[in-house]
Amino acid sequence: MNKIISIIISVFIFAFFTSVSFSIDMPKVPGIGKKSGGGDIDVDALADQQSALVKNMSSALSNIMKSQVKFAEALGKKDLADGLQKDIDNMNAGEATPKKDLKSAVKVSTDTQVALNKEMEQATLDAEGKIKFAEGLPPYGAGSINMIGAGMESIKLFKSLKGTKDLTIIRKLGNLIYLGKTAPSLLSTFSSATSTISAFNSKNGIEEPKAFSDATSAAQGLEL
Repeated sequence: MNKIISIIISVFIFAFFTSVSFSIDMPKVPGIGKKSGGGDIDVDALADQQSALVKNMSSALSNIMKSQVKFAEALGKKDLADGLQKDIDNMNAGEATPKKDLKSAVKVSTDTQVALNKEMEQATLDAEGKIKFAEGLPPYGAGSINMIGAGMESIKLFKSLKGTKDLTIIRKLGNLIYLGKTAPSLLSTFSSATSTISAFNSKNGIEEPKAFSDATSAAQGLEL
């Protein structure tokens, strides 16, 4: 009988302490409950911003390359104009554009602009060439303004990731990291190009549309 009473008491005590232990808040393990990734980085929010930035930069580069086609044709560089079309088609994918196409467009548009700048240093356009060159100014202006906006935002967000060694974050935000690293040189190249194009317009008496004038103002106020 005593043994039975002892067992009942033991079960009661065990149940009591088990209930108490589960009612106490256990300490949280660091990192649990964070959004995908580590530390205070909200990877999910950054991934959404990354998608928007890729879309905006793709649109910017597409417009820039469309303008370069017109500039190249006006300067008598048809082979250069023809070579841009494939990259323009890739950029039209917008948000779905993979990083390799974005990288390709950055390289092609940059290399093309360097070549065009050299041509503008020594070229003088005839009447037909002026008309063709003027057709490239609106898309250049729109693309340049979008590039500055997306580029500056990419730089800011990239700085917030500096120091992270979390491979999950690095893989998930690869496009953002690429844009953040590339944007300073890209913006510098096209800021200089805008000045070169503006000087060329003045030399050839080409009227500048508002979109290009706005891009000129934005480039002059750019601080990297």
